[in-house]
Amino acid sequence: MKVRAWTSLLVVSMVVAAVLAVVSLSWKTGPTAAQPLFRMFVDANTGDGICDLPPDSDLTVPHPTSFNVAVCVQDPPAALGSFAVEVVYDDGIIRAPEVANSGTGLDDNPNANQAALGGGWDCSGFGLAYPTGDVDPASGAGAGRAKMNCLSLVGPWTFTSTGSVALVSFNTQGPSGTSSLTLTNALLGDVAAAEIGGCNPVVAVPMPCVDGSVTVPGSTSTPTPAGTATPTPAIIPTGTITPTPFPFACRWEDDFGRGTRLDIQTNNNWQFFNGADIVASGSGARPIGASKFVSSRSGGITVFGFGRCPAAPGPGGPARAFVMDMSGFPFRMFRLTDVSG
Repeated sequence: MKVRAWTSLLVVSMVVAAVLAVVSLSWKTGPTAAQPLFRMFVDANTGDGICDLPPDSDLTVPHPTSFNVAVCVQDPPAALGSFAVEVVYDDGIIRAPEVANSGTGLDDNPNANQAALGGGWDCSGFGLAYPTGDVDPASGAGAGRAKMNCLSLVGPWTFTSTGSVALVSFNTQGPSGTSSLTLTNALLGDVAAAEIGGCNPVVAVPMPCVDGSVTVPGSTSTPTPAGTATPTPAIIPTGTITPTPFPFACRWEDDFGRGTRLDIQTNNNWQFFNGADIVASGSGARPIGASKFVSSRSGGITVFGFGRCPAAPGPGGPARAFVMDMSGFPFRMFRLTDVSG
């Protein structure tokens, strides 16, 4: 009797243990999958690989020498369709030399990474805003500014993972010291021109940015004294602007009742206005497939626009256009609907 009692107790204990084990397993969860780290960063040392992780933020180079620094994007949440960035540095220690403007500006300085970005990109502002090694006329710490703005209107958009969007070439200048490499006015957009992220300043979607530095060792010398930068005149609204009417072959208007409009005449003259502080016009609207492209740079205002011309069928058709004002930062984008008839 005692043996049977102990046997029954052992069986019950084993059943309870098995049940508890099953219950315990049902509440266990595996490790949370790591989320991609979306950010823009400086790879100061490209000699051991470009945009390798963790970022090579610091570099030491002798004088005289030339070297490249990469501007990298890590794990963007969408394919890139546009980007803008400035790398701020000390142009008394290092300097990004100017390259002759040519074509679409993809091989300028900064130099776009065409292999990763894919085809159809333009970094010249369509001939109006080429990349520049140093846009600031002053000199000294924080006065060097390598700048570029690029976009692709028609794709294919192939930048979807970690890689460099551009390389910036520098020459050492002689004085020893350390120059920071600070990402500023950085802005990424997707294929529909919607913002993915930005930093320094943040426009709408915050994006982490990791800066870098370059050290040039050697004897100490007196750096070139800093000059005074000439501020860019602001565009001051002067009230509602009434455009000069003319017969049009294509017309796009905004969807929001602001009076923004882009007209293209039958002889390819064109006119853009946003009803407040921008009015631009020009000639020679250029065809790109079934679309037309316009650009203008005058009075400190840089405007370019692109859209199907004309839409089919008729007024209110499916075609759209967009116009971007690149005269200040952040850029202003106007999305327009075709009303050609």
